[in-house]
Parts: sequence; C-alpha cells; structure tokens
Amino acid sequence: MGRFFVLKGLPATGKSTLGDALGRALQGQCAVLSKDDARDFMVGYDARVRDACVCAARLASAAQHDAEANALCYDIVLHIAEKQLKYGLDVVFDSPLGRVGLMERCVQIADRLAGSGVRLVLVDCQLEDQEWLLRLRKRAMLCPQDHRMNDPEQIRNYYLSSQFEIPSHLATIRCDMTRPPHVLAAQILSSEHCKTP
Repeated sequence: MGRFFVLKGLPATGKSTLGDALGRALQGQCAVLSKDDARDFMVGYDARVRDACVCAARLASAAQHDAEANALCYDIVLHIAEKQLKYGLDVVFDSPLGRVGLMERCVQIADRLAGSGVRLVLVDCQLEDQEWLLRLRKRAMLCPQDHRMNDPEQIRNYYLSSQFEIPSHLATIRCDMTRPPHVLAAQILSSEHCKTP
C-alpha cells in the first residue's frame, strides 16, 4: 500500500526541504518527485527554444513554450508517481498545486489505485507572509536566472488568483513551515491519516 503525499504551498515555503525530510524519515522507501527537478533538467533545452523564439520575434511563443514545458514536466512527474504507487512505494509529490486541475489529477490517481490501498494525503504547507518574503528573497539570490518565479507579486497573481477549496473528503495535514523539517516529517507520519493498517 502506498501513501501519496501531495505537498501544497507557495514557492519558497519549504516544500522541497520537507519532501527531503519525509524521504529520509521513510528511509528511502519512497519516491520524492518534483516538477522543478524535471524542469531543471530541461533548462538547457528551454534556453535554446526560447532563444529561437525570441530571434524570430515571437515573444508570445516563448511564454507559451514556458507554459507547455511546465505542463510537460507535470505530466512526466505524475506518470512516474502513479507507477511508483502501483509498485507499493510511498510517493512525495512536491508542487505548489496552484491550479485546481493538478489537484484533480492527484485525486484521480489515488482513486484509480484505491483498490490497491493507495491513500492521498494532502500536506498544506503554510507560512506567514513576512517569513515567506524573506525566504523568497534568499531563493532569488541563490537562483536568480532559473525558471522559478521569484517576484512576490507575480507569484501572488499566478497562484493566489487561482486558489481553490481543498475537497473536504481529502485527508489534509496543515504544517507550520517555520518548524524544523524533521519535526514536520514526524508530525505528518504520526498523523491518523498516514498510519498503515
């Protein structure tokens, strides 16, 4: 039986750090997957395509390519997640989950595999605005030129404009991301939602 941990929260709240802590706590008996890992791999490819679009004076095509590359990365990561869950592994999916369609896809995967005992556990990563802005500035200094959004207004417009209600039937654990990652991982794994029968 696999548990499908879906980490939700704005960029720079600490989801990746929490995902790593969950992976360590599960002693490598899980897959920790992130769209950003797939996107990082595509950076060289993205730069060549974007340069070709800009050279052709098709700026809209460059923006469209970014959206398509993100969608492709989500398709790849969710396909891998479903396969690992079929093998009985736990999966940690690190995603801002900024669009309702992604949440629906995660629910569909869990529903398809429910007969095998797969359970979806939504981990809602929460951080006060001041701490989030501090972490976002640090990330911008470390990764100024990569594909990640670092402008707070751009992030708010993109993610908060499309917020959705978390379905009430989903097992949801809310985490205060100011707490140490290993403490949060222990909190998540000891929750009633995560206990194995």
